[in-house]
Amino acid sequence: MPPFQYQFKSLNHLGLVAAMCRELKIAEYIDARITNDSDVRNVSIGQAVVAMIINGLGFSGQTLYMFPDFYEDKPIDRLIGEGIQADHLNDKILGRATAFTTLASVTCICTLLLRSLIISSCPARH
Repeated sequence: MPPFQYQFKSLNHLGLVAAMCRELKIAEYIDARITNDSDVRNVSIGQAVVAMIINGLGFSGQTLYMFPDFYEDKPIDRLIGEGIQADHLNDKILGRATAFTTLASVTCICTLLLRSLIISSCPARH
């Protein structure tokens, strides 16, 4: 029986950022408000926005065409979603996500984030 092959992927603090994006349901919120214009896309617009947030808070600020390189050694299935690969996060999908979120009004997205942060920081009332 051949030995089991281990694979190492760097998570660092990005797991916390991804967990907060999941907690705030950022991808679901965006996807619910933007119609899907393609059934062949592997990454939804919401997931692409989450990928940009993780990249931005990863202290690298890679340009759009460098995103696959940034995510090459990251556990994308844990950070963004199952079945997504680094090459799926290309400048085409990220550019489309940027255009859609601009059209959907960044103000609405920021309002959701702030409201969610305020609600999550308030103590529970009984």
